[in-house]
Amino acid sequence: MDISSACARLGNYSVEEFELDVRTVAKNGASITKASLIECLLLDPASDLSLPEIEQILTLIGQGDVEAHNTTDLATALLAGVCNPPGVFEIAAAREPRSAKAESRNAIAELGEGAGD
Repeated sequence: MDISSACARLGNYSVEEFELDVRTVAKNGASITKASLIECLLLDPASDLSLPEIEQILTLIGQGDVEAHNTTDLATALLAGVCNPPGVFEIAAAREPRSAKAESRNAIAELGEGAGD
């Protein structure tokens, strides 16, 4: 059975409804720390996400560097990521380690500087 068939009976989920769920995880707070969010996802038996996958998702939705997530912003970003999934290049960039990204940017900058020689 595919996902669309399994979920056909479910209605659309609003940002407000999703934010309530995120707030529940945040113990009714307006924010949740990155560590608490990751811990919750890793310990949830229904989640089969690994730490690198969680970090990649947070990066893809623009929340990778955030240490204390605002529940409204997090819910909005997650739903936006589901409704408008990232492309292949965005996924590849999110998988690339930060140090490799910096090295790539430096190499590109050096190539650009040498182009006029």
